[in-house]
Amino acid sequence: MLTTNRMTKRGGALLALAAILALCFGGTSAAEAKELATLSAPRTITAEPTLISTKPITTSGTDYPDRYGLSVPSKGGGHGGSGATMVPIIDEDMLFMVQWTRDHLNIDDANTLATGENVIVAVLDGGFNLAHPDIADNLSPLAYDAIDGDWDPEDLGNGIDDDGDGIVDNGLGHGTFVASMVRLVAPDAILLPIRVRDDEGWGFNSELHRGLYMAWKARADIVNISGWAVYEPDRRILDLIAQMRAAGIAVITSAGNDGVSQLGYLAASPDTLAVGTTDKDDILAWFSNHSFDTSPGMIFAPGCNLYGAFGFPEDTSSAYWSGTSFSAGLVTGAAALAVELDPTVEPLALYQALGLATQPAYDDQGNPLPGTGRLDVWKVVTQ
Repeated sequence: MLTTNRMTKRGGALLALAAILALCFGGTSAAEAKELATLSAPRTITAEPTLISTKPITTSGTDYPDRYGLSVPSKGGGHGGSGATMVPIIDEDMLFMVQWTRDHLNIDDANTLATGENVIVAVLDGGFNLAHPDIADNLSPLAYDAIDGDWDPEDLGNGIDDDGDGIVDNGLGHGTFVASMVRLVAPDAILLPIRVRDDEGWGFNSELHRGLYMAWKARADIVNISGWAVYEPDRRILDLIAQMRAAGIAVITSAGNDGVSQLGYLAASPDTLAVGTTDKDDILAWFSNHSFDTSPGMIFAPGCNLYGAFGFPEDTSSAYWSGTSFSAGLVTGAAALAVELDPTVEPLALYQALGLATQPAYDDQGNPLPGTGRLDVWKVVTQ
């Protein structure tokens, strides 16, 4: 078992200061400063993950259909947000929906005991709007783009329907929304945005692998992967996640939005916790994938018409969106509260604790879902 020392507030400040000083003195490059900050972080690592390739895959100078063709599941890739519906609306209902989510999950009561302070949460997703006020505070200085191989995980899009699905840049905003769900539950968590999907929502398995690697190097405590509902397993990714679990890093994934009783290989892994969606009546959402014979099981959270941060870079709007991606963000936030209260908790114990911190949930016939339920954040911090 690898030793884990959680970052203190002072440690986080020193980490950022180290990067700034390195840039200001001695002619250190930005990349070298990032590496210096990474290596100076408090987490003790006695072994290192194995990276598939250090060469980033970029879309620069590449015909997009070639990239799209290589991204399909049979070629080792996946799409995030499939089946989710985004409707940008700003009206009086937004406050109601935000407060409904907080009340339904007992978030306000839970935040009197924990807020996720000093817990590093890596969100592996599409591009992020790092300036959005709902996620801009308390960002890790080690944010990373696993597609372009640089330190800027924002994605402007290109205004073109590259993958021909009838929706232009339909991957934009997804990462920002997921991150805002984490922050809704854990407002003081340290967010580590890592871009692993392009503006159409597609990504290679090698990009996901690189994103996981960088999350480990950046000393993440919890990793959220919302999307990537691919059914053909990638052994290299599963092996890396197993290493991360052994190192004390929890990985929480969305169940997928195909409406089937089957999970993708990430969600079905015994080293991750899968999250499905329930509606306002705690009934399994029609689009939510689900399975009740997996270990360590799965958990459910609201994911229908949630209200959260949206907007492309320099746009700070919000939106309604539905999908298991956002349910996973809520559960990831709850996991951050649990880690704050018990920094030594191991991932499998954390998954089991989250699975027990639930209220009853039901199928569309009103039958209780077997061995699982809908997240109750108050139970997470009090059980």
